[in-house]
Order: sequence, then C-alpha cells, then structure tokens
Amino acid sequence: MAVVLWTGLAYLLGAIPFPFWLGRLAARRDIRSFGDGNPGAINAWKAGGWRVGLPALLLDYLKGAVPVGLAHFQYSLSGWCLVPVALAPVLGHASTPFLKFRGGKAV
Repeated sequence: MAVVLWTGLAYLLGAIPFPFWLGRLAARRDIRSFGDGNPGAINAWKAGGWRVGLPALLLDYLKGAVPVGLAHFQYSLSGWCLVPVALAPVLGHASTPFLKFRGGKAV
C-alpha cells in the first residue's frame, strides 16, 4: 500500500511545473516562447537568466529526488518497490495536468 501512496505523491510532485511558474513570477514571461517551446529549466534559464534558471533546475531535480528519498528512508522501501516511485515524477513532469498535459521532455 505504501508503494501506491508514494507513487501517487511522486506523480503529483513531478507534475508541478516549477520552471513555468518561476518564469511567470520572476521573469514575467512565458518560458514556452523560448528555445524549443517546452516548459523546462533550460527555457526558464533562457527567459530569465541564471536567477530563474538555477532555482528551476534545482526544483526540477528535487521533485524527483525527494519522493524517492523519503520513500526509502522514512518507509524503508527498497529495490523494485522504488521503481514506480522513481518513474512517477518523470511521468508527471512529461504530462502535467497543470499545463493541460503538455509538460517537459522528462530527461
């Protein structure tokens, strides 16, 4: 049951478009109009410089690392039980409901 819960939470956390929101708040620009048009950290960097891009990159990294770390260290999930928890933020990033399921590249 913990695997299902953590997978759902990991998807939701992965779906949060931090670079897009930071671009809107800090740079007052739609980062999708830069570069390749995707709402990722690189386009946030292009739209707002390092002051927007660096936090966007860090938050994008953490939205994948935090659920896996918490599931492992708090709930002792390991091995194959962590695989869906690790893949869920990638799926959430690629198809976020916050942006009509048009997310980042998930690299």
